[in-house]
Amino acid sequence: MKKGLLSLLLMTAFGLFTMGQVTFSDYETVSLDGFLGFGGATFSTEMNPNVTGINTSDNVGKVVTGNEPWSGIYSGSLGGTFDFTTNSAFTMKVYSENAGDVLFKCEIGAQNTTNTEIMATYTDVGNWQELTFDFSGGASDTYDQIVLFFDMNVADEGEEWYFDDIAGPDFTAGADVDVTFQITDLDNAATTVEVEVSNDPGIMIALTNDGAGVWTATQTLPGNTFMDKYTWTLYVDGTAVADVTEKSLGVAAGAGTATVTHTFGGGLTDEALATYVGLDFPLIDGEIDFIWDDATEYPISLPFGAETFTDAADCNGYYKVGWDETGLYILVEVNDDYLYPAGDFGQPWEKDKIEVYLDMNVGDLKDGTGPGATGNAGTNGHYQLAPAFLADYTDGPGWFTGERGYTATTDVEGEAYTAITEFFIPWDNILDRNANVILPDETITLGIGVTIADNDGVDGGNARNRLVWVNASDPESWSNMDGCGTMMLEKSTVAVEKFESAQFSVYPNPASDILYIRNAVDARTVSVHNILGARVMNISVDGGESFSINTSELERGIYMISVKTENGSAGHTKFVVE
Repeated sequence: MKKGLLSLLLMTAFGLFTMGQVTFSDYETVSLDGFLGFGGATFSTEMNPNVTGINTSDNVGKVVTGNEPWSGIYSGSLGGTFDFTTNSAFTMKVYSENAGDVLFKCEIGAQNTTNTEIMATYTDVGNWQELTFDFSGGASDTYDQIVLFFDMNVADEGEEWYFDDIAGPDFTAGADVDVTFQITDLDNAATTVEVEVSNDPGIMIALTNDGAGVWTATQTLPGNTFMDKYTWTLYVDGTAVADVTEKSLGVAAGAGTATVTHTFGGGLTDEALATYVGLDFPLIDGEIDFIWDDATEYPISLPFGAETFTDAADCNGYYKVGWDETGLYILVEVNDDYLYPAGDFGQPWEKDKIEVYLDMNVGDLKDGTGPGATGNAGTNGHYQLAPAFLADYTDGPGWFTGERGYTATTDVEGEAYTAITEFFIPWDNILDRNANVILPDETITLGIGVTIADNDGVDGGNARNRLVWVNASDPESWSNMDGCGTMMLEKSTVAVEKFESAQFSVYPNPASDILYIRNAVDARTVSVHNILGARVMNISVDGGESFSINTSELERGIYMISVKTENGSAGHTKFVVE
């Protein structure tokens, strides 16, 4: 009943327009509640903080500005286009404790480069003020997305802005969309596969098996409502599939045709196991050493959404993950038939790259958000690493102070390549949403997502194609990690003492004859273990803060050094002897 009412409200608001202003969102009867943030901005719906003056409604939209001067929010495709013929002006009520410029942009959401924008200034600080954005001369029936910037061109992170009652020009409903559902059963064992779509609840759409386990059906969906409001549920042999129950359909009205894909069976899993490496930690250098041999390989092989790949020769990859008391180790290998490296054009997502996502909110991994909700700062317990396939990683996020190793067979644009990327991420760097450091053991479950972005051609070519590990039919991990996989930590089996993270530093690393230790306050003893856990050195020191040890007689390899002080352990860290 609730779904039917929602569809009716949206159809009334967006499908039966006449001359005059159209209410796009008042947060009472019709709501643009799917805004996504960028540049660090966040969006939410809240109670009206100032129920006086020109706005006495209960509910409003809220934006918290990000760390970029161009931070803002965007609506996604509204399922139709704006008609400026009769009325060309949008109005919007704004409230803040800050004065500033507000930019209202209309654009084509599918490619976001065709747009028109108007700036207005909010001056009535502490009161609701209605701003007008007149798009006279704007191209009608072109734009389908709203983008809002508050305190434009000012990098004041954390400012709170409220808005309400977005009203504007007539709205031309999008055309119907023929959606093809393509469900692949890798085991080819299912008897029936059906789909239920929220615009027609209770009606099962039966899919047909091509004989090889690929089930398909095409359904026409009305285009006179928000397509991102449609959800779908997949039934296999009469049972709803847990990870595809009332999921966003994710197709755009007016597109004419769209394809929704999902894959199951074939031993696929959405649960990863992080291998305990103990003292056998991998060297983070982009080279696959023997320590990774025992770690499980998880294929990154599912096309995301309606994005397509010719075959595995076009692009393929896998990841492995390990852990110890100091942090996480992640290995990603990618094989691609065409390298499109980073350059001066466009956006990072238009380039070949990997994306690694972590959700540290143990016990609450399904919270509807991703790292993009807080500008990748990790303040909501979600994190993203997204380096291009190049050795330089100068654009790494501020929270990432771990290690990255990288190798590739070529860096020549257009050539086929194999790229190997390794990460070490200290637990101290990846806090949960309450700023707690996760204490690693085999009882906790974390969230993990890994994506390969493959763009074959100049400026990303004509399409953005991505391969994912598990969330092929879910929202992209940047905005929502609910569809990502989970990760358990393998139990430690190494019978050595449990070390704590180091409170001191060592250099040079790699070392040859001498290793210097500094910031080891009141140090009393120093122990060195090899990768097998055997103690190879144990010396006393005089309680100084900085000193050195002779490593000339140690064989080449990886070692762990631990320092004990007058008050206990100062932790441990690793070093390499070359």
